[in-house]
Amino acid sequence: MIETPGSITFEISNVEHIVKVAKERGIVTVCDNSWATPLLFKPLDYGIDIALYAVTKYLAGHSDLVMGAMVAEGKIFKLLYESYKNYGVTIQSHDCYLAHRGLRTLQTRMRKHQSTAMQVAKWLEKHSKIKKVLYPALFSYSQHDLWKSYFKGASSVFSIVLDREYSCEELSCMVDHMKVFGIGASWGGCDSLILPIDHRSMSRSVMNSDYGGSFVRIFCGLEDPEDLICDLNTALIRLPCSSVKDDLRDTGIYIFHSNPQEIYSEIVSRFYQFKQPKYVAAVTGTNGKTSVVEFCRQIWQDNAASIGTLGTCVNNNRKDNSLTTPSADDLYSTLRDINDKNVEHLALEASSHGIDQYRIYGLKFTAAAFTNFSQDHLDYHKSIDEYFEAKKRLFYEVLPKEKTAILNADIGEYGELLNIAEKRGNKVITYGKKNSDITLLKQIPTANGQYLTIQIGDEIYNAFFPIFGQFQAYNLLCAIGIVISSGMDYQRMCIDKLASPPGRMEKVNTFAFVDYAHTPSALKQALLSLKWHFNKKIVLVFGCGGNRDQTKRAEMGKIAQMLAGKVIVTDDNSRDEDPGKIRHDILLHCPDALEIGDRKEAIER
Repeated sequence: MIETPGSITFEISNVEHIVKVAKERGIVTVCDNSWATPLLFKPLDYGIDIALYAVTKYLAGHSDLVMGAMVAEGKIFKLLYESYKNYGVTIQSHDCYLAHRGLRTLQTRMRKHQSTAMQVAKWLEKHSKIKKVLYPALFSYSQHDLWKSYFKGASSVFSIVLDREYSCEELSCMVDHMKVFGIGASWGGCDSLILPIDHRSMSRSVMNSDYGGSFVRIFCGLEDPEDLICDLNTALIRLPCSSVKDDLRDTGIYIFHSNPQEIYSEIVSRFYQFKQPKYVAAVTGTNGKTSVVEFCRQIWQDNAASIGTLGTCVNNNRKDNSLTTPSADDLYSTLRDINDKNVEHLALEASSHGIDQYRIYGLKFTAAAFTNFSQDHLDYHKSIDEYFEAKKRLFYEVLPKEKTAILNADIGEYGELLNIAEKRGNKVITYGKKNSDITLLKQIPTANGQYLTIQIGDEIYNAFFPIFGQFQAYNLLCAIGIVISSGMDYQRMCIDKLASPPGRMEKVNTFAFVDYAHTPSALKQALLSLKWHFNKKIVLVFGCGGNRDQTKRAEMGKIAQMLAGKVIVTDDNSRDEDPGKIRHDILLHCPDALEIGDRKEAIER
C-alpha cells in the first residue's frame, strides 16, 4: 500500500515503477488517495488495483460524517464486493445524503483549498522560524516536477519544518491559543487545523532525515487566507528565539516572554521613536467607529488626526490604510511620519482584530469610547461572547487606569463596561437619550440633515447637524464626549460645519445615498434612517462580502425584504468565494429581490 503524497513529509511515490514491480510479483497495489481526491489524481489510470478514500475528509467536506470508500475494477472489485456483502456492511441513508451533499461542492471547495494553501505556504516560506515548507505545489519542493506529472492540482494539507527541535511544551504554547486554527488530525472539513507531529508517529526514514527541526502539519480550511496567516504569525511569535540551554555567548541578546506579541507593539513603537500626541482616543464598537473619529478630527480642526477605515487623515490630508486598525509596524511608522505635523489630538479606530492582536498596545491612551455592539466577525472570533471579550479588552487592558471612558448608556452592554471602568478608577462620560452626561433631547429630520437638541451637563445646546442618518446622532454624541474629555469647550464646537464621512450615508445626488453598512444592524439603521428623512419608497442595491461571517447574509436578506420597497442583490467584494453562492445565500431570505451580479449594471438599473 502506498500513500501519495506521504502524510508528513509529503513525498511523492513513483507510482508507475511501484505498479510495475508489484505486477511482476503478483502483488495487489493499494493507494490511499484521500489527499488528492479523484479530482486531482486517478490511481486506477496508473495501474493501481484499489484506491482508498477517507470520505470523512474532503469528499464529505463538513466534518460531520465518518465514512470510507474503496474503488476498484474487474476481479478485484468483485472480490471486494463479495466481502462487503458477507461482512454485512451497510451505510445509513442519511450518511449517503451527507456524502452526496459534499460531492456537489467538491470542485469549488478544492479550488478554494488550493488557493488558500498556496498563499499560506508561500508566506511561511519567508518566515524566519520556518526551515522548510513541504508542499508539493511549491516550486521549491524537491519533487515538484514528479508531483506535477501525476497531479492536476494540490489540496491544502502540508507540513512545515521549524528552525530547530522544540519541546512538547514549546509546541503546545505555540498552538494552544490560536484563534482560527483548531488542533486536530482529521482534516478535509471547512475549519483549518494544525498538529505538531510526535516523532514516535514518524517512519524510520523520516526520523532519520536531515530536516533538523520539529514537524507541524497544517490543513488550510475555507477561512480567509489573511486570517490564517495572521493566526500562524501570532503562533510562531510564541516560539522562543532560542532554548535557554543553548550557549548564547556569541548570539546576541534574547528576550523571553510568555506572549511575545503582547510586547511586540511596544517594542515597535519605541523603534520608530514617534512623538506621542498630547491626547489619544481609541474608539471601538461594531458600527460607527469611522464616523466618530472623523467627527472628532473635524471638530478639533487644527493639529488633529484620525486613523481608521478611511485611512490616516491629518489636517484634511488623507493617506489610505490597508486595515481598520493598521498593523503595529504600519501604525507606528505612520505616527513617525507625521511627527512634523504637530499633531496634538488623535482619534483611532480600534477594531476587535486590532485589539486581539495587540496592534495598539504601544500607544498611551487618554480615552476610550464604545459605540454599540451587534453581530460581526464571527468567522474570526467564533462566538459573539469572544467577540465582545476582545472589545472589552480596550477598557481593562489597553486604557490605563484613571483615564476616561466614553460609554453609550443606551446599549445592553453598558452595565458591564461601566463596571470595568469603575473598578479601574476611570472617569466615565455617558451619552444617550436619557439620564446621561450628554443627552439627546430632540431630533428632527430635514431634507438636508437634522436639528438636534442636546443637553450637556446642565446646559442645553441646539444645533443643525448636516448629516443624514438617525443613528449618526449617537456617533456625534460619542464624538462630543471624546472632544470634551480632551479639554475643548463644547460651545466652540461647530456642529453645523461637519461633513459626512465618505461612504457613510453619503448623498451622491438628490435621492441617491451610499452607505458602507456591512452588518445586519448597520443595514437596518441605514434603511430606517432614510425612511425617517424622506418617507419614500427605497430601492436598495446591496451584497455581502466573501470569506467573512456567512450567517450575516440571511439576516441582511431578511432586513432588506422587510424594509426596502425594491431590492437588487449584487456582488460586493466576493474575495475567493463564488459570488453566485453569496447572492444565493442572500436571496434565500429575500425572495422578491432582483439578482444582478455586475455591480455597475445593478446601480444603473
